[in-house]
Amino acid sequence: MRLVVLSFLAAFAASAADAPEKLTDTPSPMKPVTPAEIEAKRAWVKDVEANEYYFWRRWFLYDEHPFGDPFDRPDDWYHPSAVVVGGLRPYFPTATAKERTLNPAVMEPVWAWGQERRTKGIVVLHKGKVQYARYAPGMDDASVVGGHSMTKTLSGILMGFALQDGAIKSLDEPVENYLFEWKGDKRGRITINQLLHNVAGLETPPQLTNPDNKVMQLIEGQDVNKAALSYDLVREPGTLFVHNNPVTQLLTLIIERATKTKYNVYLSEKLWRPVGNIRAGLRLDRLGGNIVGYCCSETSPSDWIRIGHLLTHDGVLPDGTRVLPKGWVGEMRKGSSVYPGYGMQIWNGSPYTPKRFYQPDAAPNVHSEPFAADDLFFMDGGGKVRVWMVPSMDLVVARFGSQPAVEFDESYIPNAVIRALKKK
Repeated sequence: MRLVVLSFLAAFAASAADAPEKLTDTPSPMKPVTPAEIEAKRAWVKDVEANEYYFWRRWFLYDEHPFGDPFDRPDDWYHPSAVVVGGLRPYFPTATAKERTLNPAVMEPVWAWGQERRTKGIVVLHKGKVQYARYAPGMDDASVVGGHSMTKTLSGILMGFALQDGAIKSLDEPVENYLFEWKGDKRGRITINQLLHNVAGLETPPQLTNPDNKVMQLIEGQDVNKAALSYDLVREPGTLFVHNNPVTQLLTLIIERATKTKYNVYLSEKLWRPVGNIRAGLRLDRLGGNIVGYCCSETSPSDWIRIGHLLTHDGVLPDGTRVLPKGWVGEMRKGSSVYPGYGMQIWNGSPYTPKRFYQPDAAPNVHSEPFAADDLFFMDGGGKVRVWMVPSMDLVVARFGSQPAVEFDESYIPNAVIRALKKK
């Protein structure tokens, strides 16, 4: 120990001998910055903030350095966002003991199964009463949840209003009537109907790690409309079903241009406020930029339940008020001749398929058995966020949560509820 101390003192003495005799607080002279250099730096900062800030922020935080589940991103990933103003209608009442149609004990194994699959909430609405609602700690009916691709269904709903308002004359119109960028282009001959049914024929390029990749520009870029318009036509429209994000983004742009109204404002006026939903947020590609319409809404579980109930009742509220155009839900549910399992931005439960694909080369959604109700249809979001609807039973079942680490049987939760109610 003594040797170590002596060695340290010797080293200190040697360094002190080499040091200047007098210390000073006077800083060393700095090279002056010229006005031109200052302006150049200001211009660079302004350019980054105006054109690239949000992309690179998302890229470095969430894409170049992935942190896990892409469907369970932190709140700041959704920002900036556009507000969707809500209304003031009351939420559905909880069933009393006399009104109970679902035994809570039946749901215990369902909840346990869900917990093994990162489920944060399961809600059952039957005959206008909440029969079951259970959430993970820290979550409730009013919590903020990401809707992911369930957001796509909103464009299908709004298209019905645009038709009713006369902003769009026909679903058979070519998209070039609204997408002037494609005027005279072969893509301009795609119809609105083909966009709605996801049979537009647009490419599905791989999601590369290159930030210039058009998929990454669609997800994180600062001009989501430009990115969607850059997708090429690779097959004859109307010949193949592909659940494709740029398709819904183009529908968002068409609705805005046809109605001459910002998408979030139109959504608020036509759906959110009349239904009485809580205020929601739609992601923007940049501050003051374009609304991302194909995914990434933030709202509450109660809002999705309200929308599910509305669709279950052909667009009519519990008090008899009609919100959606009469018969529009039925039109939305009509599948294409190419793929009957998908309507206008919404999924059909039948015909049964054990493996349901978003895209031909994508991982499938597994259905172990047919749904226990032939008229079931549903909204589908990434991370297995689901709202299943059965009009014949006046039933809405929802699952909220994150991407499971084990296989998720798409038919298990709704079938467990449907069978329990049918036994009642």
